[in-house]
Amino acid sequence: MNILITNVYTHSNKGDAAIVCALIYEIDRAFGKSGNSTLIHTADPTNDIGKYNVEVRANLLYIILTKAKEKGSFFGTLHIIFNLFFLTLFLIAHKFTKINLSRLASRDLKDYLSGCLNADISIACGGGYLRSRSSSPTDTLILLVTCLEFLVPKMLNKKTYLYSQSIGPIHGRTQKLILKYSLKKVDLILSREEISTVFIRDLDVGTECIQVADPVFSLFGSDLVRGKGNDVKNSTMRVGITVRDWFDDVELYRKYLKSVAKTIDFLSENYSATIYYVPQVIASNFGDDDRRSAELLRQYIKSKDSLVIIDEDLEVSQIIEVCGSMDYFIGTRMHSNIFALISGVPTIAIEYEPKTRGIMRSLDLEKWVVPINDLTDGKDLLNEYLEKLIVSETQYRSNLKSVLPKIKKKSQSAIDEIKKSINA
Repeated sequence: MNILITNVYTHSNKGDAAIVCALIYEIDRAFGKSGNSTLIHTADPTNDIGKYNVEVRANLLYIILTKAKEKGSFFGTLHIIFNLFFLTLFLIAHKFTKINLSRLASRDLKDYLSGCLNADISIACGGGYLRSRSSSPTDTLILLVTCLEFLVPKMLNKKTYLYSQSIGPIHGRTQKLILKYSLKKVDLILSREEISTVFIRDLDVGTECIQVADPVFSLFGSDLVRGKGNDVKNSTMRVGITVRDWFDDVELYRKYLKSVAKTIDFLSENYSATIYYVPQVIASNFGDDDRRSAELLRQYIKSKDSLVIIDEDLEVSQIIEVCGSMDYFIGTRMHSNIFALISGVPTIAIEYEPKTRGIMRSLDLEKWVVPINDLTDGKDLLNEYLEKLIVSETQYRSNLKSVLPKIKKKSQSAIDEIKKSINA
């Protein structure tokens, strides 16, 4: 069976890379390695080739949008219009005449369409990409191309599944129409938390939706997460953190970093702790590199030597090993929190999107979620949470030990539901 994995972002986003690794791991578990072939469509083909031990090709985000940026404003706009027009023409020709127009496409688009045509099933990898931050034309275009990535295989009569998704929020009537139409077309939607499940049901798309869990929880206890890891020096207390540039308002962004900096100083002064920034997203080619935030964070810290910025491009298994070596974890990037949680590390999650609260709620850990906007008022809120966490450490670890096996089964049920649908 030829399995196509769509909507992959970049291996430089270690949370997304972990989702892809987990999905491949689960495909091998459910369908077996023998006689099956897996192909990935990614937005970062140059970087991702050779990273997953399966074939990798460019996806529509790369072919249409990334290539357009390289051409400048005027020719970039023409590039987008031409590719969307050709894609529409190709789909119409295939539906009504069975004529294959892909030979007229660019090399990347030809390879993309070939992957879609040769697939037996298509699985949109898990994540939180079916959402937007505004109703702007740019965000609407990104949502459209993102949906086309899994719609094209479906329009070519391939069974298509949305694997472990966080969906929403979206903005404006046009985005709602795009998303609703797209979700109506797929064969099965697997949501990864309750907030997304409710959003999908309120959208009234008619497609069956089953709530599962984040794919990375399926790696709990697996061989994939038992790498050697990075060499983390010992200290009285080790605390891992991730930060990110989220705010459009520069002043709010600085206040958020200053709040985290206060907590680092608090840990250093009261516990002689060493705090480790764990590399999570280092996709500088997408303008998405958390190491810049980490360096800016250091400027606001009094005890600068207490922060160790790990800036290497680590494998997923190594990052999980690093997160697992911490005593506590404070994460803005949700998958850094999951890496720590599957290793049994008590974690405080900084919420910048609904998925954070939804995933933590599924673990009965919602009380350890801090909204990112609450860290912009100058209060020492994180310090309060951290003191409570240290006092509650034993109970926290005990609860995790109890819930993780259940969440792993729920995560694994996603591929089982897909297999059931294929055989129906």
